[in-house]
Amino acid sequence: MTVNATKPAQASPALVQLAVDTASAQGWPRPLLAWLLVQQRTAQAAGDTATAERLQRRIDAVAPRATVR
Repeated sequence: MTVNATKPAQASPALVQLAVDTASAQGWPRPLLAWLLVQQRTAQAAGDTATAERLQRRIDAVAPRATVR
């Protein structure tokens, strides 16, 4: 197997959603925040402002829990 280190890996939308769902179900705020940000960047890149705004509200709700230990 050859790996191209100059090209970033890309997860499918289904895999990203699975990661969000798993992190949420497990109560893992930092991974949840990271995957929500991936979803938001994807929505912004696609010009889907409604989804990006919805994700921003969820990010805002998760962010305080992600920084507190």
